[in-house]
Amino acid sequence: MGKAVAVKLSSIDSPIKDWFELERVFRQRIHPVLQSDSEIAADRWHNDFATNPLSALGLALTYAAMEAAGVWNTVGRLINAWAVGMFFIPSIDVKRLMDRNRNFTPLDTNGFRHRLARHSYWERSWIQTNVRQAAIHIGIHRELENGEPKAEVHLDVFNGFHNGFDAALSVKHVFSEVLLKRQYPIDEFQAMLHKENIAIPSVIRGPS
Repeated sequence: MGKAVAVKLSSIDSPIKDWFELERVFRQRIHPVLQSDSEIAADRWHNDFATNPLSALGLALTYAAMEAAGVWNTVGRLINAWAVGMFFIPSIDVKRLMDRNRNFTPLDTNGFRHRLARHSYWERSWIQTNVRQAAIHIGIHRELENGEPKAEVHLDVFNGFHNGFDAALSVKHVFSEVLLKRQYPIDEFQAMLHKENIAIPSVIRGPS
């Protein structure tokens, strides 16, 4: 529960959709986090995602999980995305939004399980409790980056905090992800989210 999940980097040959080919709702929801004073959202998508399929897929997966859990509004501005996670500048009310969401539990230094799941470089952190797999793990960094707050979110494969505590999933997480450091293909995360009836926006042209 303490380390970000490793993801097997398989080749992705299919081209990524252009900005205006993306689903309208997805485009509207990511527009504010891509936009900046120096770059419009469409150009950011073209420069950072249209040429980087893994980042594009990772943004779609992470967005889908966060939107379904009601925590996408914690993202103020995107820094960068990878296969199943991203770094971002948090919104000003991120702590209030996370503390009020009943599907998340705050992680602290009280208790061994919480210390395992809490990264040492995180000031505050939370983990999703209402899903068994592909659970959202989110934290605010202690250190600023270029004078701005920084946060991180990624998806954990096995969630030992499911419904408060799940011993079997806790053991699986430690054995598979911490000790063996197993890598998971991105399509496994897609399948996990689909099992939770979470729709993932398509970013690849043609069948995905």
